[in-house]
Amino acid sequence: MPTRRRSTRGTRRTQAEIRKDLVALQRMMRDGVTLEQVKIRFRVGRSRAIELMNEATELAGTELVSSGRGKTRVYRCADVDPFKIELHESEVLPALVLLRDAPSPLFGSAMGSAARLSERLPAALDASTAKRVRAVAKRIRLRFQPTQSAPEDAFSVVVNAIADNRVIRFAYANADSLPTLATRVERERAMTTREAEPWAVFFAKRHLYVIARPVRGGSRQTTTVDRYSMLRTFKISRMRTPRATERPFTIPRWFDLDTYLADSWEVVRFGSKPKSRVVIDLAPRAAENLLDTTWHPSQQVMTDARGRILPTEDGMVRVTFRVRGFDEIKYWVLGLGALARVVKPEGLRRAVLDELERMRHTYQ
Repeated sequence: MPTRRRSTRGTRRTQAEIRKDLVALQRMMRDGVTLEQVKIRFRVGRSRAIELMNEATELAGTELVSSGRGKTRVYRCADVDPFKIELHESEVLPALVLLRDAPSPLFGSAMGSAARLSERLPAALDASTAKRVRAVAKRIRLRFQPTQSAPEDAFSVVVNAIADNRVIRFAYANADSLPTLATRVERERAMTTREAEPWAVFFAKRHLYVIARPVRGGSRQTTTVDRYSMLRTFKISRMRTPRATERPFTIPRWFDLDTYLADSWEVVRFGSKPKSRVVIDLAPRAAENLLDTTWHPSQQVMTDARGRILPTEDGMVRVTFRVRGFDEIKYWVLGLGALARVVKPEGLRRAVLDELERMRHTYQ
C-alpha cells in the first residue's frame, strides 16, 4: 500500500510554523496560484494542497475562488484584506509595547505611523485580552535614547523608490565637509545635489541609513576592493527634498544587505580598505559583556579543543573580528579604556595610540 505524502518533514510542526506557511500561501494567492504550484512549494499532495488553500483563506477571513480549468486553473482569495491578521494573546502585548516605545525615539517621525498603529490596535482586542494588556502595559518599558532621525516624508520617498526601483534625487552634505557650528543657512548652501539608486535601508546608531549606488554627484573612490565598494551609505536625516525620478534601475542578484553590513563595524563600510583580522585582548570584566553580546557577526573568542575559554598569560580573553577600516572599531576600543588591548594589526594599534596622544594634549 503506497504511503501518503506528508506536508512536512520529520516530526510534528509547531503552530507558528503552520501559520507562517499559511501567511506565505496567502501572499501567493493574491496574484493567483495553480494547484501544482502549491504542491511544489509546500511539498504536499493534491488533497493537502486544497486543504492548505482553504485554511489560508479561512485565516484571512475570506473564501477560496477559482477560475479556468484543468492544470491551468487558478485559485485566489476573494476580497483579500492584506492587513487582516489574527494574533494570539501572547503575541499582542510584545507587539503593542514594541510599537509604542520604539518608533518615536529610534526612528523619529519616519515611523510615526507605527506609533499610531499601537494606539488603534487595543480597540480591536476582545475584552479579556484588553484587560490583561491594560494591567501590565504600563509596567513594561523598552528604553531607547531619543534621536533626531529622518523626517517621515524623506523616509517614505526612499522606501517607495526602493519598492519601485526608481533613482532618487536629493540634496546632501557630508559631515566632514561642514563645520559643526555652521548655521542652518550655511549648511543648506553647502549641500550638493545627488542622484543615486537606493538599494536598501537599515537602522543603526540611532539613525536610518540608505545604501545606494551614486549615479551623479557621488564621491569617487580611487581604489576599490570588491563590487560592494561602488556603494555608499547616506544618512536619511541629512537628505533634503528627496524625490523619486522616472529613471528605473535593477538591483543585481549578488547584492545582499547582510554581506554589505558585515564588513563594517557599525555603520560605515570602508570600501577602499581591505578586510583585516583584528585581534584584541579583553580584561575579564569586559569579556563577560562580550560573551553575552554580539558586537560583530565575525567575532570569535579563543578557546581550547573542548570549547573552554583559553586566557592569555596575563589573564586576558583574546577575541578576533574581521572588518574593513579602523575608524569605528578604534573608538569602541577607546571606550573600553584599560580593559582592552589591541594586539594586531599594527595599523589599529598606532591609530589608538595616536588618539590617546591627542587626548593627552587636549587635557593639557
